[in-house]
Amino acid sequence: MSTTISEDDINAHVFRNYVLPWNVESIYQGSHTAPLWEVVRCSSAAPTYFGDYILNNQVHQDGGVLYVSSK
Repeated sequence: MSTTISEDDINAHVFRNYVLPWNVESIYQGSHTAPLWEVVRCSSAAPTYFGDYILNNQVHQDGGVLYVSSK
């Protein structure tokens, strides 16, 4: 999991290793096509430790950013 950030919104992004069934829609945006090294890089982009990572024109940060910023 990572957090995608933009000027307007902060969202969870779930990386999966499977394709969702045709009749199932996740409440989270996500993908199943990213290579493992990019998934790790996106989910470890903790501010002040590692820089943001851009994947598919989205800026990713550590998944915990979403939790912390919503409190």
